[in-house]
Amino acid sequence: MDLNQPIVTAQAAIEYKKMQGEFEGYVPPDVILICYQKSTLKYFLQTRKDIQKSDYLEGLFLVGDGRVAILGGFGIGAPALACKVEQLIALGSSKFIAVGTAGTLESKFTIGQTLIATKAFANDGVAEHYLNGQEFAFCNPELCDAWKSFEQEKGLDSQEAISWTFSAIFKETPKALNQALNKGCDVVEMEIATLYALGADKNVQTLTLLVVSDDVKFSGWNPQFKSDLLKTNLHNLADLALIFCMQNVEDLALTLD
Repeated sequence: MDLNQPIVTAQAAIEYKKMQGEFEGYVPPDVILICYQKSTLKYFLQTRKDIQKSDYLEGLFLVGDGRVAILGGFGIGAPALACKVEQLIALGSSKFIAVGTAGTLESKFTIGQTLIATKAFANDGVAEHYLNGQEFAFCNPELCDAWKSFEQEKGLDSQEAISWTFSAIFKETPKALNQALNKGCDVVEMEIATLYALGADKNVQTLTLLVVSDDVKFSGWNPQFKSDLLKTNLHNLADLALIFCMQNVEDLALTLD
């Protein structure tokens, strides 16, 4: 018996559900676009006619022929994310691109600025279970390079950023902020380290794209969640990310052919 192996696994949970008659006929999407903000999912549902709710998983919406899907409205933070993504991986999906917001630290970036999270300092309770003692989790480099090339073609110039993944939003103390800054972190959010750690642990591709929504400083907090620039840039980034997901599926089909 390996004492470090989990007793309850996503695969076992899926198999149990299949025994109950669930997931019959389910076809796993190749690429999942994760939308952390409810407003992003609402935007897609209002602006696209080719999206339909999945009959199999809460929060999953199929785009077009279903090879690309959007995951949203599933909750907040790393535990909710890990539960959904683990199941989607167990069901066969292998590429996850997330779009969300983050708070800049000490005004390193400006409100509305778009970022690529290349790595994340794991300062939350979920990612640590996947990292085997490592402090940082990393995006998939191939997926990151592909996005950089794609966004250059589309005229977007995102900056790379190191994120501080910290789940206890109301415990962002000056001491915790100082630790994150000493680790080289630029922004703070609640999920990236878990997504990246999961990706490495399960050998799937993960990447997170961000728009700056607030500023966290020793001197105080400057929230700008209702900023028109934030709203516009987040929707634009989400649109490009969805196009990127669909392009990835087309590229995969060409490779298989």
